[in-house]
Amino acid sequence: MGTQHNHGPNFGKKVEGCLRCDELANGALPVNRFGRTYDPQAEKVRRQREAQREAKRSEHIRHHYASGECREKCGPVCTKFDW
Repeated sequence: MGTQHNHGPNFGKKVEGCLRCDELANGALPVNRFGRTYDPQAEKVRRQREAQREAKRSEHIRHHYASGECREKCGPVCTKFDW
């Protein structure tokens, strides 16, 4: 983790004399609220994987309802994908 700011929140504005603001102005990566450095490439990969998982889940749900399996096994209220 980088140097700490020596001032309060200022919504992204750089403050003269703050070592952390100087680091950020010179290209240091910002730190997220969990203390990890933000990596744009890793974030892109995470979002792609999340989109793939959601697409796969949606396909399973569509198949479940379209195949008739829901009417045969679930009863009046389907709770198969509720978790």
